[in-house]
Amino acid sequence: MAATLIVARVLIPSESAIDDAAGMAFALAWLVVAALAALLGWRTEDDAWRCSPLDGALLALAGCFLLSGYLAMQTGSPRPAINGAWLWVSLLAGIVVLRRLVRTDRERRALVAVMVALAGALGTLGIEQFAVELPATRRAYFANPDGALRAQGIWYAPGSRERMLFEQRLQSTEPFATFALTNSLAGFLAPWLAVAAISTWQERRALPQRTAVWLGPLLSCVPIAACLLLTKSRSAWLAVMAGVALWMLWQLRQGSWWRGKWFAAAAGVVVAAFAIAAAIGAIDREVFTEAGKSLGYRGQYWQATAAMIADHPWIGVGPGQFQEYYTRYKAPTASEVVADPHNFLFEVAATAGLPALLLALLVAPLAWREARRAKTVDSSLGQSDSAAWILGGAIAGFFLAWPLGWLAQTGPSVTAFFVGLPAMLVALGLWHFWGNEGQLDNRVVGLGIFVLLFNLLAAGGIGIPGVAGSLGLLLTLWVGTPASTNSSSSSASRFTAAGLAGGFALLAVACYWTAYRPVTLAQAARQVAIDDPRHAESHLIDATHADSTAAQPWRDLASWRFARWQATPTPENWQGTAEAIGEGLKRSPNAAVGWYQAGNMHLAAHRALLGGKHLAEAIGAFQEAVELYPNHAEYRGTLAVALADSGEAAEARSAAERALELDRVTPHVDQKLSDGLREQLTKLLAGQSPP
Repeated sequence: MAATLIVARVLIPSESAIDDAAGMAFALAWLVVAALAALLGWRTEDDAWRCSPLDGALLALAGCFLLSGYLAMQTGSPRPAINGAWLWVSLLAGIVVLRRLVRTDRERRALVAVMVALAGALGTLGIEQFAVELPATRRAYFANPDGALRAQGIWYAPGSRERMLFEQRLQSTEPFATFALTNSLAGFLAPWLAVAAISTWQERRALPQRTAVWLGPLLSCVPIAACLLLTKSRSAWLAVMAGVALWMLWQLRQGSWWRGKWFAAAAGVVVAAFAIAAAIGAIDREVFTEAGKSLGYRGQYWQATAAMIADHPWIGVGPGQFQEYYTRYKAPTASEVVADPHNFLFEVAATAGLPALLLALLVAPLAWREARRAKTVDSSLGQSDSAAWILGGAIAGFFLAWPLGWLAQTGPSVTAFFVGLPAMLVALGLWHFWGNEGQLDNRVVGLGIFVLLFNLLAAGGIGIPGVAGSLGLLLTLWVGTPASTNSSSSSASRFTAAGLAGGFALLAVACYWTAYRPVTLAQAARQVAIDDPRHAESHLIDATHADSTAAQPWRDLASWRFARWQATPTPENWQGTAEAIGEGLKRSPNAAVGWYQAGNMHLAAHRALLGGKHLAEAIGAFQEAVELYPNHAEYRGTLAVALADSGEAAEARSAAERALELDRVTPHVDQKLSDGLREQLTKLLAGQSPP
């Protein structure tokens, strides 16, 4: 079951896991697996279930996220807070129980083989996207841009800023496989490439005559490395290089002799790979020349996040709240409103506070101590193992991803199945002999953790289950099964297992009622509203009843009722619109974009009905949006126009001047004022009444 969940999670885009029903399905499933595993430990009186300091730190960290999520429900957006807390709790619970399930060396090697094979499958899919799928999409779009946009249910006018930005994104050649972002794919590939390459290299040096154990697995690294190169992820490249360099230094310290010809061969392969990638257009000069600019953007993210942490040091802003809070601290020249700070240390501290960060840092020395005392059993000595079940569960994960994908906003594609599954089966075949006869050096597993964390120092991903799952699995393999310390550990372990089984079961029930059930029912009702537009209002009302803590159903209902009011501008229709607007804002009070949209609706009502109350409501909403996002030129400019309409000339001029200043300093096209609004503000400052 655990192997199935691990594979299926990677096959479904997980960047949106905090919002979709699939994310909650996986969280619930992991808590159920944790409860069943602990129950098994209690029934068999397994002495491995004694509580260790590492377990205590992980469970305490889970408690920090639960507390932070609960408090964020009171001050922020409840639904993301609840969902985000469950994602963190399920991840940490999975680490606690999985290390008790994986006992033998053969089981550990089977899990490594599965993950490397999965990375190979995603690498193959990424190469297919680069060579076939993405070029075909670009050709289809530019053959009929208007038709392609309408087919996707969107529309940008020819020559507009929005269409220009859309076409720029379309020109991107970076693959993303089953992720939504190419950097997430790179974050997943990097540690498994390092683990696979160094493990097979060790086999080559130890027993070069056992070709089947090292040559096939080494060749399976080719699609992983090629796809990682195509992602253009500089942080992932540096992480792999740093990991390999660390391993080389480690070997030199141990007195191992590394022949010069192998150094030359490895360097030649890297240079040749970059040369080929440049020749086919996969890598351009900007990858290297823009590195400084990219690091500068990271500095802006970190500076803003540091200020956020300073304002919320003890419990953080809460799971799922970072993006809404970030706009308060975002610099005028910063590139975008990021969903995470692109640094795992900053993300943990901003989400759950500095105590949670200290606990996360404490995990490292505790894990190091337990890794040195880890207890594994060689299955060749007659100890039964579950390696076959791990392999079977991994393959089943491909099939489970399809129904679970229906719960996600974007499920796995047909190409992911027909390209990815055969590639994974071939890779598993190549790793078969290593899984049975090879050796897994625990230092290599630790190196995989180093590579992933090195990448996460400058890239987002610690909150993305498809990436964070690799960290949890590597940590599980590294620390191993807890070893017995005394003769009375069996009774203590049984007591601990019983407590954990009950605790995880209660958490699973709570996750079902507070997250999985409401999110699934609300998402289904919203989808029915799209499929049945004639009765959309009724279905959206059902969605608000299904999930009383979510803002999105109320936003959808407000948009639907606003469109109805525009078609039939009666007081009754506006009353329903205003109700939906207010309910949505109650459930997402820190989202600047929500207040801005509410202000635009009230401003439209003012101009249609010429009512002073609507103008006051619009100004109040725009002011709230500006307070939450002070460096947004469009928000301030729109506020200036509304203030001018109300006769507040001095305030209007001040807002207009600041909006034009923000428009001037930002280098980003998507954050500049629209041409029409810029003209209105210029006329306002010149003493002319804006139209």
